[in-house]
Amino acid sequence: MWRSFSGLWAGGVLLAATAGGAELNAGNYKEFQGLAKVYVVAPGGDDGNPGTAAQPFRTISRAAAVAQPGEGVFVRAGVYRERVAPARGGTKDQPIVYLAEPGHRVFLKGSEVWKPNWTPVAPHIYAAKPDDALFNDDVYFDSANPLKVPCTATPWERNGRVEYEYYSGGKKPDAAFARTCDRKLVYTLGQLFVDGRMLKQVPFRQEMEAEDGSWFCDPAGGQVLVHFADGLPPERHAIELTTRRRIFAPHVRGLGYIHVIGFVMEHCGNQYPRDFWSVRENAQAGALGTRAGHHWLIRDNVLRLANGLALDLGAEGPDSERANPPATGVRATGHHLVENNWFTDNGAGGIAGYMPSDVRITGNVFLRNNNLRFKGKKRYESAALKLHTPNRSLVADNLFMDNYTCGIWFDGGYGKGARVTRNVILGNRESEHGMFVEMGVYPADTGWFDHNIVMGNKNAFYCHDGSGVTTVHNLLANSGDYGIQVRQVGPRCNTKHHAFFNNLVLGNATNVVINYPAELGGSLRLDHNVYTADAGARKFFVSKYSKFEPGWTEAQFQGMMQGDLAAGAEERAAFAHGSYAWLTFPEWQKFWDKHSTASDTHSVLVAGATAALNPATLELTLTISDVALQAGSVNQNIADKDLYGVAIPQNGRALPGPWQQLKPGKNSLRLWHGINPAAADAVR
Repeated sequence: MWRSFSGLWAGGVLLAATAGGAELNAGNYKEFQGLAKVYVVAPGGDDGNPGTAAQPFRTISRAAAVAQPGEGVFVRAGVYRERVAPARGGTKDQPIVYLAEPGHRVFLKGSEVWKPNWTPVAPHIYAAKPDDALFNDDVYFDSANPLKVPCTATPWERNGRVEYEYYSGGKKPDAAFARTCDRKLVYTLGQLFVDGRMLKQVPFRQEMEAEDGSWFCDPAGGQVLVHFADGLPPERHAIELTTRRRIFAPHVRGLGYIHVIGFVMEHCGNQYPRDFWSVRENAQAGALGTRAGHHWLIRDNVLRLANGLALDLGAEGPDSERANPPATGVRATGHHLVENNWFTDNGAGGIAGYMPSDVRITGNVFLRNNNLRFKGKKRYESAALKLHTPNRSLVADNLFMDNYTCGIWFDGGYGKGARVTRNVILGNRESEHGMFVEMGVYPADTGWFDHNIVMGNKNAFYCHDGSGVTTVHNLLANSGDYGIQVRQVGPRCNTKHHAFFNNLVLGNATNVVINYPAELGGSLRLDHNVYTADAGARKFFVSKYSKFEPGWTEAQFQGMMQGDLAAGAEERAAFAHGSYAWLTFPEWQKFWDKHSTASDTHSVLVAGATAALNPATLELTLTISDVALQAGSVNQNIADKDLYGVAIPQNGRALPGPWQQLKPGKNSLRLWHGINPAAADAVR
């Protein structure tokens, strides 16, 4: 079923530890088997040592500078404050392996403990200026100091200087929107942590004065002012200031065969990747970055509290670091395995990848990402997981929960042979989508979304300006707006060749919304689905947004719909709603019959089918009728087993939804095995 952590910090790799001071052999740990040599790093070590178990290095960076293909780096428990930049990669048969000591906490931080000379300026408010020597990750075109770099997108759903400059005189003038922007409003890339908790950055001093637990950076003098929530002086707190913009990322791009296993990486002052494909300073730059590399293994880590992205695993965009040599050898970005990690509380998103082919993202947890609430124009790179054109890639067995953004977002085309399967996508907030597909002109069955559980989002499945996805055997439930929405928003690409078969579409405000099947819209294939609604409810929408320049008027569109349904004036008045036609299920079937696709001929409409989640246990109670279970099925060859490993009949009698053992009445179903993020705050 789902691979997941049995232990958070060790990632389930609970092996016997080597006795302290004893020589560490490669064979002591399965991750090192076959390697010729292992270097050891420990908090009490010295970089002048040879890096043995008896005489370890002090920094991971020292080990990364000397490790060769076929060698490993073993990092003992402790806190390491550095940017690790591997000097080289490995090979297929001789990777370079970085392993945190199993069963222990190994922190790799982009912050420093900050103990400046504080000056009291008001009750509970203190000021200090960071020393420039703190900021030693100096490889960027703008600044090594995150406090001196404006964020290229404004968080907290506000519109500031960067949006004003873009829309008033930049690439896309929009005078009306520009007038909504505060030209004095600027956020930095800095982060401040007090007693392990991130304080909220505010852009104006008066906001900091009014809100305890906040901080402000004075752009004129570089002072940091902090409003301490409990009124205690700074000396009574443990204060950490983010000083680095990456945590684990090579300087040279294109390295391959690097394994990163078992670390807790946190506190990173990285940038929001707005227009990353064209602006070098804004490249996709995760706290952990593969840097346009290939064949990395990233397993059993906790990646949290990055200002921007936790992990990048694609081509990045232009190089954001100066004076780097070009990648050497054959460059094949992608081919990564990312499994059993936790991506939590990151400012913009968990994982992003620009054209990474053949990646496998399995068994991970994505929790509370986009925690800085980037939302609005030019803030289109926030998602728990966002990939551009992930050819032949697999996203499977992951948990997406309580993110302030989309769960899964495929943009710029979803690639040939990509598959999204057996994921649990729950309650991703702030009016976003569970599964989102954007752009790409493809034939039918190019990408597959199957056996996913998608509940409590704005839309369960949403697509605009894209084609060629087949969505089968999913539970699409309890959406605030739509269970399924296929939408044309512009003339870039079409919305054709989608298929929706054997899905349970339950408890959504509206079941399906599609474009009129002409022009850029296409005749979609839908059948053997189960929808919930009362018999006369209008839960199926058709829009006029498949024709642009000049497009159909509302009157023209409603006239077309009236003709398709052979409807009279009274019937038209019932379904006509401006640019949309709201249809009952019988009208929906009649509409598709007119368009010669016979869609939803075998689908059923039922009342009373429900999906109820217990967030404390991540158990689902699914109540379903015998009629719903007799909807039949369309045979497909993408999956031969369901969510629980039960064989799927290929005789037209498969049950709808992700499970083949459903019975009429109440079904109790476990959605996740492992640590439950809703039941414990262990990952904060």
